[in-house]
Amino acid sequence: MRVILFVFLIIIFSCSHKIYEDMQEPKLNVENNDLYTVTKVDSINNYYVIYLKKDDDNFKVVSEKAKNTYCNPLKEGQKVSLNLKSFYEKKIKFGNREMTTSLMVDCFSFNESTKICREKDNGIYDLCYAENLEGLCVKESN
Repeated sequence: MRVILFVFLIIIFSCSHKIYEDMQEPKLNVENNDLYTVTKVDSINNYYVIYLKKDDDNFKVVSEKAKNTYCNPLKEGQKVSLNLKSFYEKKIKFGNREMTTSLMVDCFSFNESTKICREKDNGIYDLCYAENLEGLCVKESN
């Protein structure tokens, strides 16, 4: 009986996951270490918000402010190689399967006074962070 119930739950979860994926906004192609153009650098409390463009895709990147005097900070118009990761897409493990799920929220609260949202009206469907970014400084890869 437990086996039948387990199989039934897996089938329902798989079907609902497929329906949910079909309802999602179009996924942006975020590849590791792509070259992006910085279109705007903004600041909200203890965080930088960096707007990037690659081809026809727009990205919004959040980076916590950091004191780093040994770099040239990002500036508008600069081309930069970043390893972007989505705040919305998370990998989960279900039994022996690993799946990617998308959160259905528009904003993230980074602390009590800082809320940063995606901007669907401006074509920004994702909110990202860059693994190789510290403040406004790109970390050198090894």
